[in-house]
Amino acid sequence: GALKVVKIYDGDTVTMADGMKIRLLQIDAPELAEGECFAQESKAALVNLLSKKGTVTLKADPASASYDRYGRALRYIFVGKINVNLEMVKLGAAAPYFYQSEKGIYSAALLKAAQDAKLYKIGLWKTCPGTQLLPTKAITTYKAAGTAVPTPVNSAVTAPSATTGCDPNYAGCIPL
Repeated sequence: GALKVVKIYDGDTVTMADGMKIRLLQIDAPELAEGECFAQESKAALVNLLSKKGTVTLKADPASASYDRYGRALRYIFVGKINVNLEMVKLGAAAPYFYQSEKGIYSAALLKAAQDAKLYKIGLWKTCPGTQLLPTKAITTYKAAGTAVPTPVNSAVTAPSATTGCDPNYAGCIPL
């Protein structure tokens, strides 16, 4: 029978009508469960792409395993002639993810699409400006450039108080 997606979890994971779980190959989308920046928009982009007219086909990649450790099928999803995995990266709704540095059949196209999306600030590259393009790592999206590194609240060393001669850096200060 015709392949049909029945459930979309996030921007890179779906379930087919026959119960097969698919993890979109060579891409990674922001985590919905962890409330990552652009996760909702990424899922919406996938919903939109998969609702387009056309026959759904799945394609494995010789460079990659057929299944991941969670038993999900690792596949490219096509709707008609559209490579959904690649389209997600073009839209800035996902980033390339070359797990264990695996360069798949579309790796060059995926990387170019991501570089363009980042350059022109499309999708998550605009909304989550702190995000880095690191294709061999799963993507982590940050809302703003500063949120990746928490700044210590009190980094300046406070001078001992002149009145008591106590060092305020120590709790329960004993007068000197």
